[in-house]
Parts: sequence; C-alpha cells; structure tokens
Amino acid sequence: MEYNAKYAAAFKLGMMFEKDIDPNAETIAMSVKNPDDILCAIKKAYLDMSPRTLQNNDSLSQNHEISKNGKEELFKSLAERFSDYMENGTDDFEKWHNETCLLFKNEFAKLLAEANKNASDSTYGKAQKIVNMTFKYMYCFDDAYMDENIVKFEPCHMALDSYILNWFFSWYKEIWDNIENNKKAKRKLTRSGKYHLPVWSHLEYETNGNSTIPQYKEIQKAITERLKNNNISRIEAEFVIWYESKKYWNSEDKKIHYTY
Repeated sequence: MEYNAKYAAAFKLGMMFEKDIDPNAETIAMSVKNPDDILCAIKKAYLDMSPRTLQNNDSLSQNHEISKNGKEELFKSLAERFSDYMENGTDDFEKWHNETCLLFKNEFAKLLAEANKNASDSTYGKAQKIVNMTFKYMYCFDDAYMDENIVKFEPCHMALDSYILNWFFSWYKEIWDNIENNKKAKRKLTRSGKYHLPVWSHLEYETNGNSTIPQYKEIQKAITERLKNNNISRIEAEFVIWYESKKYWNSEDKKIHYTY
C-alpha cells in the first residue's frame, strides 16, 4: 500500500487547527506570514482560554450567547496585529505584547457585557493565555524556523497555565522567602492560606496596592532571569517545562527533575 504523505499532512493540520486543507494542493503547510493561518492559531488558543474559565459557556442560552460576529471581528483584529508583527517586528515587544493583551481583554469584556455576562470575567490572565498560546501554535508552523521568522519568537513570553505555575512555584518560593519585605511580614508563599499564587485565569498584569503576591509581569521577569544562563528562550523552554510538569502532576510518586 502506498503511503500518501500529503493526505496525512492535510489530516494532521486539519485536526490540529481545524483548517480545511486540500490534500492535492501543491504545498501542504501553514505559514506565520499567512493571516488566515494565524487566525486558525488564535481560534485554537481561544479554546485553551475559554471553556473552563468562563462562568457560562458561549452558548448557554439565546440570551447569553457571545456574539459570533463579535468574536470573529476580535479574532481578525488580533490576527492583523500578529501578522504585522511577523512581517515588520516591533521596537518594543513588551509594549506590543501588553497592548495586544489589553486589546483582547477590553474588547472581550464588551462582548461579555453585550451577552449579559460578567464583563469582569475577561481578565489579563485569560488575555495572556490567548496571546501566548497563539505564538506557541505559530511556533509549530512550517516556516517558523526560517531565520527571518525565528527571531520574532525569541522575545515571546511563556504561556502561564496551571502546569507552568506549578513549575514556577517549585523554585520561586525560595526567592519569595528571601525577599526582605516578606521576611519581616513572615509572608509565606503557599498553595493554600492567605498568601498563595493565583490561578492563571485570575492573574493581573502587575501587583496593585499593598498586595505583594507575584502577578504576570513579575512572573515573566523571574522566568527570564532563571533561563538567561541556559541559552534558551521562554517559548522554547515552555515546550519542555509544560511536558515535564504535566508528567509530574499526573504521576503517583511525584518524582521528577525539571530540566530548567
């Protein structure tokens, strides 16, 4: 029996990104320069962010449906930003990233309000998930490793979810215990009690008021510091760390050595 690689490739991409691909096409590939392919990555990232974290599903009832047209327009706006970034880059990735997260957070809050849902359910933690997971999926595209494209992924953030935060907690608690203010206040970073790491979907961009619990900006900065001597970017390391953390938390003996 002859193995038809094109049909297999079309099936693989179709299953992963829900893209209708003609197996008889001259090229079976997805590109970081193709806005339609980026849109597929955004929609998949939305599924990572949405179903478990919204108080009601997107289609709970007719009066509580998030506008499909509204979502599509928001996804297209994000795709345009990602497409422009992959084409032209940016002088300040941190600013670009924060603005992109806020764009999603604010516009999605409007869609929630229009659907009679709680607008505050659109958080920075959820926004970072869709932005960072979009980059992670794009990193799997066929031309991501071309020289002109790979450099665009170097400053990308690590997508924060429960597995990544568990890895973060495993080493950051020692840093936390040595912070002078925390020493004086005897504030321990624990999995339960008053002082604890927030879940990823509740993360804020940075600490506000008197709170000293690490939020998104501080977590990403600490991760960068930890990885800087390993000659690996945050997005590259995430593929390894996420797998190792998932393996650890799903094991019975809870014995594992993290690579980073």
